[in-house]
Amino acid sequence: MTIWNSMVLRAATAPDDGTLGAGLSLWRIFGAWLLCIGIAVALILLLRRIRAGRIPAGAASFLPRALNPSTRQIAIIETRRINPSADLCIFEYAGERYLIAVGPGGTTLLDRSAAPPADPEDLPA
Repeated sequence: MTIWNSMVLRAATAPDDGTLGAGLSLWRIFGAWLLCIGIAVALILLLRRIRAGRIPAGAASFLPRALNPSTRQIAIIETRRINPSADLCIFEYAGERYLIAVGPGGTTLLDRSAAPPADPEDLPA
């Protein structure tokens, strides 16, 4: 008897109990997949909150310097597309607020002003 015939006979006589080969249940595989997806979604949401600065810097101290919100010097306030090839951006840097236009011809500074004072509710206690 060839190896192929023995594999076909073994598959034909295997019990039909919802397992795959060596006792792997489809429900266990599906459950493990759901658990991995859940962990990935939770980590994505956690990183988004940390990068937005909604989690205190002390709790985010385990992150690399680039992701830690307390070490950031540039804050992007708003970006708005004004046509298919140009954007307006407002950002803060070193206590100044800048309005720039970004397009195919380059970047143009439109306005520069002092940044407004921080809202007392946003300051750490």
